[in-house]
Amino acid sequence: MLAGCAGVLIAPLFDLSAITFHMIVFTSFTAAVAARLRSVPLAFAAGLALGVLQNLVYGYAPDFLTAVSGFRNSVPFILLFVLLFFVQGRDGRAAGSVAEEAPGDDPLADMDPWRRRAPWIVAGTLLVAYALFVANAYWVGILNRGLVLALVFLSLVIVTGIGGMINLAQATFVTVGGFTAGWLVNHQWPTTMPVIMDNGRFVFWVAAVIAIVATGAVGVLVALPSMRLGASPGPRHARARVHRRPPGVPTRRGEERVEGGGR
Repeated sequence: MLAGCAGVLIAPLFDLSAITFHMIVFTSFTAAVAARLRSVPLAFAAGLALGVLQNLVYGYAPDFLTAVSGFRNSVPFILLFVLLFFVQGRDGRAAGSVAEEAPGDDPLADMDPWRRRAPWIVAGTLLVAYALFVANAYWVGILNRGLVLALVFLSLVIVTGIGGMINLAQATFVTVGGFTAGWLVNHQWPTTMPVIMDNGRFVFWVAAVIAIVATGAVGVLVALPSMRLGASPGPRHARARVHRRPPGVPTRRGEERVEGGGR
């Protein structure tokens, strides 16, 4: 009911679009986090305070920040990130997976390691030879984009369960790495350095290494609130086990229960 009333009140102020909906939802979630997801009155007060703070920050922020496009809209997200360091769950979080049947045996387990790797080595060698000696510039570009997208898709995390979700956080890190490398390669610096720079611009391999380091730093920064919310602080807390059903519970032939996770 409260969400419906809020929608009626903001309808004359915003247009009906998916982007506007996402901005409103994320901004509202900042107020909910400030109330520790427990109190509607506190969330209401936090929402009012967030609106006042957003206008104060934009009005008194330095000129180099106000000149950045979208800075005012980013204030709730910055505040949400800060709040995550101070909000902690009651008993931490439990994560893992539960399956009624144990995973099947690997059909290639008895095969020699070199026989399992040989097809991939041959395919990789042929692909590199084609890109270097046969393909023209158009097909080299196609191969580059295909390999980049393959790396992104291989990192997708599918969370199975009642809802079934796909974690698309990889897009953030891809954007950070791509933006950093592109900016370093294209920015004209007033001075140049041998080996690592060419005519005032960083060479690609140096820019790629710096982009990897920057992306890793962003990943660590994003992981800190997750640890604060109760995620596993280290591998020693992880656990994985396979066990039978408790006595007295009917079990089909060969059925096992698999659990894994961390707290």
